Amino acid sequence: MAGVRYSAIQQSPTSKASSAGPVVTLEDGASDREKAQQQLVRAERDLARVQGHALSAQEVKTYEVAHRFERDAEQALHQKRYLLAVGLSRKASSLARSLAYQQEIGQRTAEAASALNALKVRLLGNSEPGSNPNSAPSPAP
Repeated sequence: MAGVRYSAIQQSPTSKASSAGPVVTLEDGASDREKAQQQLVRAERDLARVQGHALSAQEVKTYEVAHRFERDAEQALHQKRYLLAVGLSRKASSLARSLAYQQEIGQRTAEAASALNALKVRLLGNSEPGSNPNSAPSPAP
């Protein structure tokens, strides 16, 4: 949604709502709801990618904030507050993507460390005494 543009709708000076200031909406009023719904779907998808069982305490807090943004965006959508729904959905999506990315990096780092260990053992053999299959067995005590 990088290309979303916003506009302010000015009301006439005789309007009762004019004392509250301009009403800000997404530029294309007919598709405001659709844009908000699409962003909410993205946020829900991004939150679903996060593996809750693998989160640290701080990441759990971040996930809860993202989930709260998503719920608030859904409520704003139902209240026809589409600009707010888009903004909250974007925040939820951004936080969830960040968590999922951190998890992916952590998983890949663990896989790389495991592969490196396996290669080390294969090339150098196990360095523990008595674990080399070519060495003589240790005498019994």
